[in-house]
Amino acid sequence: MAAGGKTDMDRIGLFKEMEYATIKDPYKEASRFRFNEAASKNKQMMSRGFKPRSTGSLAGYFENEFKLLPGSYIDPIQMRRRALSNTTNNNKEYDK
Repeated sequence: MAAGGKTDMDRIGLFKEMEYATIKDPYKEASRFRFNEAASKNKQMMSRGFKPRSTGSLAGYFENEFKLLPGSYIDPIQMRRRALSNTTNNNKEYDK
């Protein structure tokens, strides 16, 4: 701590007690405060530029032919639903 100055924790302000809202505090309009005001000043983050392949089609983003994966597609949720419906149908036959 510097002589007659603030402690490091007071200077940083991370561990200070927050202010309380009391009766008859003046109302602060939201329009007066700008969120992240520094974002509209100084240099902005720039992208690399335009994409030469963005013509509205998929050309350039994917291969001309789609690859087919070996084997058949199995949806586990659909298989579970079919098994459940088969068991319920079998149970209905026994109820008669």
